[in-house]
Amino acid sequence: MIEEEKVKNFKKKTGKESYPLGHSFEAVGQLRTRLMPKDPFLIYKINSRNLNGEPSYVLKMSRIQAKLAVAMDEENDDFLCDEYCFFDGTFKRCPGFVTLGAHVYVEILRKVVKIATMECETESTETMIIFWTLLNEVLEQFTGKKGYKFNPKGWAVDEHGGNWAAIKAVYGECAVRDKTVGCEFYFKQSVVRHARHLKSFKTQQKFKILADKLMTSATPKCYKEAYDNLREFMEVKPKKRGFLSTWLQWWNDRKGHFARAFKPVDAARVNMSEAYHSSYATTGSTGLKLVDAAYKDTVLALRLERALELYGQGVKCQGVGPSGKKRQKRDHAEQSKRAHEYGDILLEEGEISDCNTSRPSVNQTKDSKDKPITLSSSSSDSEKEQKKRRKTEGNERNGR
Repeated sequence: MIEEEKVKNFKKKTGKESYPLGHSFEAVGQLRTRLMPKDPFLIYKINSRNLNGEPSYVLKMSRIQAKLAVAMDEENDDFLCDEYCFFDGTFKRCPGFVTLGAHVYVEILRKVVKIATMECETESTETMIIFWTLLNEVLEQFTGKKGYKFNPKGWAVDEHGGNWAAIKAVYGECAVRDKTVGCEFYFKQSVVRHARHLKSFKTQQKFKILADKLMTSATPKCYKEAYDNLREFMEVKPKKRGFLSTWLQWWNDRKGHFARAFKPVDAARVNMSEAYHSSYATTGSTGLKLVDAAYKDTVLALRLERALELYGQGVKCQGVGPSGKKRQKRDHAEQSKRAHEYGDILLEEGEISDCNTSRPSVNQTKDSKDKPITLSSSSSDSEKEQKKRRKTEGNERNGR
């Protein structure tokens, strides 16, 4: 009797160590076995660290989600070929696990939908590489094309380094340099957090306006002016505002991520995955076990398939997202804004050397994040001297 009790206690102890917070990979495996005949991608692959020492994860898709992912291929003339893939992780769903999700905005349904979901141990480069590799495996099987890879118009992610490193590792340098952008909302949040450390409301508002101009400038020239204005704002009161120098340097190193002057003109502005993940709290999708999350993801996949079927039959089952007409109107407004800045540049006297500026890459040096800029740097002084010299030379040529 005592020995039996010891065995039970040992099993409970090892079970807790193997599966944190009571998650059962065995239960997920049982559900997967039952769903395989219906759709082999609904719970595509499971791994427990106990089996092979590799990270634990559960990757879920479906045939309809694979179909949407293929429709996003920018080389195809399909209904999602101009849409960005939104990617993010959340810790809210399954205690002890991170939920990674890839999403796309489906205009005919007027909502953001999931392409793939994976519960895993950490939000790291390693787990994200696993995510994109498994997604490619599903698409290769779905299309029957050996070596086929997910090929959207672009990716919208936050500034977590693992996002960028994983896309580079799986899809190559060009995918990061030319097709991946950051989230403007993430930048705005950063502005608000740093504005709180400024004392007066008036100063806070001025900083927010200057920072917004840094993000929304349509050309590198206008971006440079906004950057210089922010530096000047700090130099006026270096003791009170000098702490912003590190912040400005960090974002300037990543201007190709957030600044419209350096992103593709039709790039996604925000990462809609964050809004999707925030909905978990309002739909009772927090504090789940892995098997519960797998069940809910399967239900969502089946509902998505049904919604698209109904749309094909002429039945409206749309969300509340922007329609095609509203998105076009917004795009036209942005074009008008760019036209105004372009006109200012083209009608100015002097050089217009920034017209074909290539998209900058992030400085990956170890101390690039923490090293503050010097508010009265020698480089800034040399730029002023050069401008003064050019002006003097011009006056001399004009006989002034």
